[in-house]
Amino acid sequence: MTDYAVLRTPLLPAVRELFRASQRNLTVVSPFVNVFGLNVLREALGGKTHKTRQLTILTSLSVRSIRDGSLDLDSLVAFCKQYQECKVQNLPGLHAKVYIADQSLAIVTSANLTRGGLVGNYEYGMLIRDGRTAARVHADMSDYANLGADLELRDLEQLAARAEELQSAAKNSEKALRGSIAWKALSSRIDALRDNLLRTRVRAKSVNSIFADTIRYILRQGPLNTVDLEWRVQATHPDMCDDTIDRVIDGVRFGKKWKHMVRNSQQFLKRKGEIEFGHGFWQLTGQIRAPKNLDATHRGGGLGQ
Repeated sequence: MTDYAVLRTPLLPAVRELFRASQRNLTVVSPFVNVFGLNVLREALGGKTHKTRQLTILTSLSVRSIRDGSLDLDSLVAFCKQYQECKVQNLPGLHAKVYIADQSLAIVTSANLTRGGLVGNYEYGMLIRDGRTAARVHADMSDYANLGADLELRDLEQLAARAEELQSAAKNSEKALRGSIAWKALSSRIDALRDNLLRTRVRAKSVNSIFADTIRYILRQGPLNTVDLEWRVQATHPDMCDDTIDRVIDGVRFGKKWKHMVRNSQQFLKRKGEIEFGHGFWQLTGQIRAPKNLDATHRGGGLGQ
């Protein structure tokens, strides 16, 4: 086994295994943390407190991340109540994303502890198995943490209450503005920009080609059933797989028709002999790997971005 391994999207399996491997201490460094990521951590820890395990979450609190939900304080409060040994620290300006188990395993990556970071976005990273290097990474993250401040549970609860007030006020302000001429003009410009972006997506490649390339890429990582494959495609191309919009641009349909279009691409690849379907799973032709399907907990159900 080599001391290092390259990690590509999705990083969920590698991060989850690192969490599970920790016995004495686990350090999570992530500016954005939401309920999805915390559920992955909770599942890996087994749902019980571990007095002998030191758990540290180093994050970055900002008005913007709290307002848009990138940092989910309510979920963080609930997690800290369940795992009382969890230590939360705040370092404004933090951008690093690092996960360390027992100072012997480390993942240095671009992926936040969120659904987008672990599954949806195009992320990259390195798994470090070399103990000396992992210990150095841990020491560096400890130096970062020393520049920040510890957050007690009562601090998090107070901040969560303020965050709820901020989010409610922002929502009410937005609602009041929606009927204004200025809001309608802004919405029109946003729609026009979205349409232009979608046009550029299909100018060089057809929608069928885009989805076919995506299916090939996803299935290289292992077989998936239809539901999980569609979910992964949607996570990769949210602009082309919007469940709430049914739009036709230059003769190309987007929105509610996306599943039909993905299935057309699947059948296209199947006819070419590139992928096959059997025993409930799609896979690359000749691929012999155990299915790595995502369970319902990780597919969504209001688990955040």
